[in-house]
Amino acid sequence: MNMNRVFLRIEAQIIVFILFAIFTANPFLSPIFAQKEVLKKSTFQHDASSLNDSAEALLDSDPDRSIIYAKQSLELGEGRNDHIQKACSQRIIADALYYKADYLKAIDFYKASAETEKSVSGKMAQNYQKRLSDVGFCYMKLAIYEKAIEYYLLSLEIARERNDIEEIASNLNNLGYTAFCQGNYKQAISFFDQTLQIDRERKNDENISIDLNNIGKVYFSWKKYDKSLEYYQESLNMAIAAQNENMQAVRLSNIGQVYESMDEIDKALDYLNQALELDQKLGNTEKVGIRQSHLGVVYLKQGKYQEAYENFTNAIGIFERSNNIPSKIITLNHLGDLMNARDMHDEALSYFYESLKLSRRLGLRAQQMRSAKSISNTYKETGDFEKSLKYFETYTQLKDSIFNDEKHRQLAEFEARYETEKKEKENELLRQDANIQRKQKIIFIVSGIALLLLAVSFIILFTGKRKSLIQSRILHDKENQLHQLDLEKKEKENQHLQDVLFAEEQINKLQTEKLQQKNRELSTATVHILNKNEVLGNIRKMAANWMRDEDFDKTKNMEKLIREVENNTDLDEQWNQFKLHFESVHKGFFERLMQKYPTLTQNELKLCAYLRMNLSTKEIAQMLNIGTESVTTKRYRLRKKLALDKEENLVGFIGGF
Repeated sequence: MNMNRVFLRIEAQIIVFILFAIFTANPFLSPIFAQKEVLKKSTFQHDASSLNDSAEALLDSDPDRSIIYAKQSLELGEGRNDHIQKACSQRIIADALYYKADYLKAIDFYKASAETEKSVSGKMAQNYQKRLSDVGFCYMKLAIYEKAIEYYLLSLEIARERNDIEEIASNLNNLGYTAFCQGNYKQAISFFDQTLQIDRERKNDENISIDLNNIGKVYFSWKKYDKSLEYYQESLNMAIAAQNENMQAVRLSNIGQVYESMDEIDKALDYLNQALELDQKLGNTEKVGIRQSHLGVVYLKQGKYQEAYENFTNAIGIFERSNNIPSKIITLNHLGDLMNARDMHDEALSYFYESLKLSRRLGLRAQQMRSAKSISNTYKETGDFEKSLKYFETYTQLKDSIFNDEKHRQLAEFEARYETEKKEKENELLRQDANIQRKQKIIFIVSGIALLLLAVSFIILFTGKRKSLIQSRILHDKENQLHQLDLEKKEKENQHLQDVLFAEEQINKLQTEKLQQKNRELSTATVHILNKNEVLGNIRKMAANWMRDEDFDKTKNMEKLIREVENNTDLDEQWNQFKLHFESVHKGFFERLMQKYPTLTQNELKLCAYLRMNLSTKEIAQMLNIGTESVTTKRYRLRKKLALDKEENLVGFIGGF
């Protein structure tokens, strides 16, 4: 009787244990069954495909409404588990965001669409490959060229495995353009040349002409004019073979510009006139104006003032009729240059003033700067130094605003790069967390099922062998197994916590690097502004003293003013002050450089400092008060003194100090 009570107590405990196991597994199993039940009962008032069609139709005209329709379609697609429409909705949202220039968000949706396509059709799917290419294009727009190349290469690899010639050529062309934007001309030519070989095999004359023209552009920017001419000429021949006269006009104009850069004026005029005749024949009115404006510049270089004047005035007439104000502004400045060359300074000023007025109206600061500088130089030629100084100050203010905007743009690019890297880290962390949670759910479900099976086994065993006390020992062993599972679960939770802490540490590190970068750029900009403001302050003090001087000698004091400007252009004290600020940002730079290369001159140290600041050739020329060609020569001599290989990047080498 007592033994039966023991068995009854054990059976009661087992039943309670079974109920607990079912309750434990239920939170993970019930949502699955519930979701299936909801999907069975769901009814849709709209069709996801129709919504996507409407969103696609609105992409160009109304991107915001396109996003609304695509998101509605996305909700429907996710609800009925329609991955094809889901991928389409994600792609349309990304396209709309791209049109709105919201490239970071567009990247997220392109990546989501790519993953959906891959889940439906696999890694070799064409749409998956195209979305990777779209991601690369957005990164290129953000000037995050390394990431752009990474995704273009992924897309290219899939296109090659699929033997999709069109997509192979497209990705190679994108890689070439990205390398060109980086200034990596050798790599750009390599990619464009691979595209060219594909188009030659397909015998597509128009595409061949485009590929050859791209290579010619790279060589032109590289200032390898002979190679540029070679490819431009072949591109022209292919455009002629394709009977595409619009292409022919562009190629003729490109060849003319190369000859102009080589100072072979007669050949430049010949090709530019051929381009003009073709555009006139085709009725390309605005291109006719552009060609005539360019011809005017060449005639001006040649000293043929009447021909230059006729081309400039004809071009302005075309631009006025077509309301092409930006081209008109440029041509008005050319006319002003022509009038100055003919010593007709009043006429020159009228053209420059008109150009300045129009460029202010349109907010074209680069053209305002050009016009203001031309006006300053013209007044200087006529001896009106007061007005010359006034417009020179206008010019410097515009130049500073453009310089600051460029720095802000660089900061924005850096922030975009930082946000992208941060988001990728966060996404990786979320993926890890999702994997851990999925594994935990599987463990819980398996544990619940295992517990159920074990409990059923216990009931069967106790029912068949109630009089056996061995079963209590087996139950004890199973409890130990459950305890071991609990320990393993705690170990996995601890590992997850360590992963989270590591990810947070990486994010904090990226934030610290961003702050340090901003401080360095702020210090560099401050140095530039301090030096310039000191010179302008001296000039203002001199002007104020002259206004109070009753015996003011205009000629003598203006000569003194000019000497002051020239003397302050490159004073040793100004360099020492710049060097002090520079060392506060880049500590020990000059000391390390001189230890390794003790023969460097003072001017070479200056050049190294400007290169370390990542200034452009034009900016360095302004800082050293020399021409851009002289900067190129100094860079070449510096490379020789530093014993750098041809393939080694000078700016990257200097940045290592």
